[in-house]
Amino acid sequence: MKKYISTAIAIAAVLVLSFLIWNRNHMILRNPEVDLFCEGLEGDHPKIVRIEKYMFRTFIGFELYYEDSQISREELIEIRDAFKDRFNRYFIEKIGRKHWGRSMYPADFSVRIYLKKRDGFHDDYDYEISSTLADGYDTQVPLSDSDNLFRYWSIATPEGLLIQEEEAM
Repeated sequence: MKKYISTAIAIAAVLVLSFLIWNRNHMILRNPEVDLFCEGLEGDHPKIVRIEKYMFRTFIGFELYYEDSQISREELIEIRDAFKDRFNRYFIEKIGRKHWGRSMYPADFSVRIYLKKRDGFHDDYDYEISSTLADGYDTQVPLSDSDNLFRYWSIATPEGLLIQEEEAM
């Protein structure tokens, strides 16, 4: 009986570990067109040293690691505009189909920017460029009236909002 119990525990452990590895890999956004966009962004902004990409359920997220201790407001706006221009409805549907195997519309989009400190990069982000389909947190914006999926864009620090932009509807 002990042999069966230990075998069952070993099988359960393998299944749990396999699920955790699959789930993490499923979150990482692997798409050649997104990779090409990121390479172009790194070319336009040479102080960006690394970009990590995620797509999970209703969320698309990027982490940019910036090789400097500060970034100008103009450069933040340029980075925001690059993401805003590229991630329209058509592009998101296309990468969503490849990533999930079906069309899905993410409701939240985030680009966290980490600035380099004296001792390297820290876990806390310095700026976040974000967008959501929701007006506030409770109303879903209709998807049929605009080609741009995300309309409410903001640039913020962990302490508060710097810039907010709402597209004309």
